[in-house]
Amino acid sequence: MTTTDEYMELVPKVLVDFQWLEEGIKFYVVRAELAIASHVEEVFRYSPTILHKLERMTLGQLVEYFACHNANDELIRRLRCVVKDRNHVAHGGYLLYVDDTGAVADIAGRLARLKVVYAEVHALLPLMFAEIQGISARLGASIHGLPIPQQILSQP
Repeated sequence: MTTTDEYMELVPKVLVDFQWLEEGIKFYVVRAELAIASHVEEVFRYSPTILHKLERMTLGQLVEYFACHNANDELIRRLRCVVKDRNHVAHGGYLLYVDDTGAVADIAGRLARLKVVYAEVHALLPLMFAEIQGISARLGASIHGLPIPQQILSQP
């Protein structure tokens, strides 16, 4: 397998992990909003108006909204760090440039960087799912509403 082939195979894996991360954040935020609503309903009406906007939020917006509902500062810091990487891969991951010799320019460097991004995003998934399990347990609910394939939780 060539370096270019390896790179092109890794791009969709990275994008899928980013998608799982985004969905995990949404899942957590919905549960956090439900927790807030259920705890204040005796005092005042709380209607989480932002929930219908979650589907249109960027990863950066989701991370900031998550940060308002979660106390895991290290996870939040790491999530903030991968936002630019996600945008780069999503909007330019398949844009490869050919140099004067006809070879893909700096493919080895791009592959090395993509492997680092993949490892970081993949490592964030179990941390995010642990947060989801924690809030679900506090709500007396389970994580069954979000099917998580075992390979997502395994190491790359």
